[in-house]
Amino acid sequence: MRPMKSEEINKIASIDEISKLLKISKSTLRYYDEIGIIHNKRKNGKKNAYRIYDRADMIQLMDFLLMRNLDISIKDIIHTNSLPTSEQCQELFNIVKKNQDKIQKIITANNELMQKVLCMQQYLDLEKAEYIETKNIDIVNIKEFHLWTPDHLHAWLERPHTRSYCFICINDNSSEIIEGLADAQHFESDILWERGDNENITYLECLTNTEYAYPNKNDLEKHFQYLKEHGYEYERIICKFILTKKDEETEKKLDVYQTWIQLK
Repeated sequence: MRPMKSEEINKIASIDEISKLLKISKSTLRYYDEIGIIHNKRKNGKKNAYRIYDRADMIQLMDFLLMRNLDISIKDIIHTNSLPTSEQCQELFNIVKKNQDKIQKIITANNELMQKVLCMQQYLDLEKAEYIETKNIDIVNIKEFHLWTPDHLHAWLERPHTRSYCFICINDNSSEIIEGLADAQHFESDILWERGDNENITYLECLTNTEYAYPNKNDLEKHFQYLKEHGYEYERIICKFILTKKDEETEKKLDVYQTWIQLK
């Protein structure tokens, strides 16, 4: 470790050097000087000479840029820096708390977007395969759901983008469905279905399309036909919403469901 030389401590930098070091434009640096963020000097003290920056200017700029990077307005930065230490401490703490809340909202929204991406990937995979025989289903349980019941609606509104909405069909009448929410832990309602530990259960995984917002207007008939042609018997069909798309032919919106046909 070498000691810092006096010429390093006392270094004077030009606006070009500061602009490159801090990666901000020279026009921005001039603006900060004009509004009093820093009070830099002029070479030889002459008004028309070029700007020079010392160590204090550099540190003051870095403190200022830290706060600007947190999306704090210039007006609020100037106000905060003018406060006595005790008030400044409280003001900065309030900013930290506000930013923590923002960060949490961004993380939550980002996680929801990632869920949407995963759903789209599932859709693309299933679209190619049509029917996949599997022992796995990514739902633990489904609780009964009624859209117009306030408690049920609020439970869904708390997590609309986690693709928790489901419906179940237990007979060959595609319009007779039971609506539910998948894995809604803080939602009190009757359990319609639970996965259990039975490893002998086999599912056919596929896609189901419905009219937008109307799951009872679906294309389950194509599954009934497939099951009949291939000699399958089933106990129930479980459909979990994954995305909404536009039909290329009709240009109408369709809801798409990841579907598991539980075989007997």
